[in-house]
Amino acid sequence: VRSPMIQIETIGAGGGSIAFVDAGGMLQVGPESAGSVPGPACYGRGNTRPTVTDANVVLGRIAADRPLGGGLLAALDASLAHEAIRVHVAEPLGLDVLRAAEAILTVANARMAGAIRLVSIERGHDPRRFAYMPFGGGGALHVCAMLREVGGETGVVPRYPGVTSALGCVMADMRHDAVQTLNVPLEQLDVEALRARVAELATACQD
Repeated sequence: VRSPMIQIETIGAGGGSIAFVDAGGMLQVGPESAGSVPGPACYGRGNTRPTVTDANVVLGRIAADRPLGGGLLAALDASLAHEAIRVHVAEPLGLDVLRAAEAILTVANARMAGAIRLVSIERGHDPRRFAYMPFGGGGALHVCAMLREVGGETGVVPRYPGVTSALGCVMADMRHDAVQTLNVPLEQLDVEALRARVAELATACQD
């Protein structure tokens, strides 16, 4: 099937991705996410399970006393992040909270690096030839780890990484694609019927 499309590889390792210890005693991060509502434990909105954002807060990579999201939250509650990691990750693995937070980020970074390898090395591309552009609210927190993990040399952090996707939607030209298959030998193709079908598709897209 020939149709226009963009290939996107996604992984469950965003800021809201929940960290947990599975039945085999292995630390996992994602794909389940706390999302923005209720959000990470440090948001204080009811979630008690640790996320990647909570790990960054515990390690001081996100300042808990700084306004988040343009003042939507006056501050983050580092004690809630600390408690979530202690209960769900640190104690099951026999680690202190700081080491557990580091472990969460290590697993999350490994998942991201694996996705980068999937779209580069496994397809014959040298990742060192490319610049990495992180986006999303916490993407910039992980770009240096990605450069170390995969071997890249350059990271380009946009000014407002948290709204990169939204900004792209606003700036992109409106476009509708319509695809129609005509299963007929070329020598039997009715040109007038083809023109009529193209006109129908154009009208459908405009509507």
